[in-house]
Amino acid sequence: MAINVYPAAAASPIKSIQRGVTTGAATVTITAVNPAKAFVTSFSDASTGNVGASFNVSPTGSSGFANPINFGTDWAAKSFGAYLQSGTELVTTGAVRWQVIEYV
Repeated sequence: MAINVYPAAAASPIKSIQRGVTTGAATVTITAVNPAKAFVTSFSDASTGNVGASFNVSPTGSSGFANPINFGTDWAAKSFGAYLQSGTELVTTGAVRWQVIEYV
């Protein structure tokens, strides 16, 4: 029977992870990170605006089917994000879930 030998796991390249949630635009004080070795991930926790479509119809005659005329859309959704302003400040543009990951 063959024996599989696996190398020992290397030390983690991640120095720290900080996570949080904001309910609106904010400046969040975080534990100091080196911005050159860190990045931010975020996703919107909410959006604002209207998303929809509307159109008017008129009968085509004997078939009973309708043709859409004057079709229009109103797409006005907004998403939010986050970014590092400095090594100790994270700025969010709205309601978001965020994390700051710093590497060794």
